Amino acid sequence: VTRLRKAGYSGVLTRDIFNNPTIRELAKFIDQRMGSNIVVAEQGILTESFGYAPVQDWFVNKAMTCANHYNQAFVLRIHDTLSQASLEDALNRIAKQHDMLRCIFDASKQEQ
Repeated sequence: VTRLRKAGYSGVLTRDIFNNPTIRELAKFIDQRMGSNIVVAEQGILTESFGYAPVQDWFVNKAMTCANHYNQAFVLRIHDTLSQASLEDALNRIAKQHDMLRCIFDASKQEQ
């Protein structure tokens, strides 16, 4: 709610967020209540380079012995049948939607 108010949507209440739990529903609610001030983000494939965020800069500048092999491990339990092709398709769709999952970090240029 604080971020919405700072962005100029002062009429949005906490209960409005709970009543409209997805971004799509909340955007529609705000559009109906406040008029069409919503900016649609560009959704194409991004090709520009840009500098690191502060936490990325901190991480890249840490003295690590194997800096190219940093991993975040997790376990995924699937209770239904799932083919490898379906899993690959789902992961590719997620990566297509989220730019940072396709991002390449270039430490020599301090950009991504």
